Amino acid sequence: LDANQPTNALQEVTLKIISNQECRKNRRHVTERNVCTYTGNHRGLCG
Repeated sequence: LDANQPTNALQEVTLKIISNQECRKNRRHVTERNVCTYTGNHRGLCG
């Protein structure tokens, strides 16, 4: 996998999706257009 190029191979990840309301407890700028995930140990992503 090259960080400078998109891959032609299908990638997969398993994540727990959390509600935007739950995500807003820690991130102020979450909108309905965001998808929020949580992996445990205070790690996650809203994007």
